[in-house]
Amino acid sequence: APAAVPTSASNVTIPASVVSSNWPVFAGNVTLNSINMISGSQVDVNGFSLTLNSVGAYNYFTGATLNNSNGVTDIVINVNTGGGGFVTYFRSNIVNDAVIFNITGTNQFLEGNTSPSNQYNGNVSFNINDVLPVYISYISPSQYNGNLTVSRTVAGGTSMFNAGGTVTGN
Repeated sequence: APAAVPTSASNVTIPASVVSSNWPVFAGNVTLNSINMISGSQVDVNGFSLTLNSVGAYNYFTGATLNNSNGVTDIVINVNTGGGGFVTYFRSNIVNDAVIFNITGTNQFLEGNTSPSNQYNGNVSFNINDVLPVYISYISPSQYNGNLTVSRTVAGGTSMFNAGGTVTGN
């Protein structure tokens, strides 16, 4: 609502109640202020990136399915977690392709912080480029069906596999 293309200042919610033929499919790179993917929701990035500015807003990916119908590309999620205590959550999701998280900001990024576990069906890269604390497989052990890469370019806390996890690749 209001049935318009969101802008970079939009706070978008994708509900689970969408008719399956109406799940969002990206037609280009998408920049939003924040996203709230409700359990049971889906999105097809279609080879394009998702950028989240997170100005005074939380980001929730909870129980969602992320698809990519453009098989020659990866899912790319650029998250600036912002400041002021707003957190980005990535929990209980299914990701059907390789995914690259490019993460900046000062607020926490929590991956796998509730059951059921995240399931990644492809390679996963976490590129952390700021001082924010990042938690990977924090409370629920994520399933990485591919390679897992974690890269941090700026000093800061990274907690990995507090709850365990399974990596089928390297």
